[in-house]
Amino acid sequence: MAVGEGVPAWVSTLHWTVSFVLVVLGGLLTYLRSGRRVKNSVGFFHPFTSDGGGGERVLWCAVREVQAANPEAECVVYSGDDATGAELARRAEQR
Repeated sequence: MAVGEGVPAWVSTLHWTVSFVLVVLGGLLTYLRSGRRVKNSVGFFHPFTSDGGGGERVLWCAVREVQAANPEAECVVYSGDDATGAELARRAEQR
């Protein structure tokens, strides 16, 4: 018995239709999850930026050095604090 013999045509059609839909859906989800691509970006994670423990100065020195080495780079600071970027920068300048 050859492959596909004895299988109703609707089963084969359903199989290929479902396969096609899954492949298209997978591609679409991959595209949507990829998000914005930034060619030159550097991310820093500092969970307690506003605690005043001294790590802020080190963080901003690292950001400054990355920007000096590559002015085209986008630096992103991820923080666990509720403070805005402007507040964090102001606090860093004060210290």
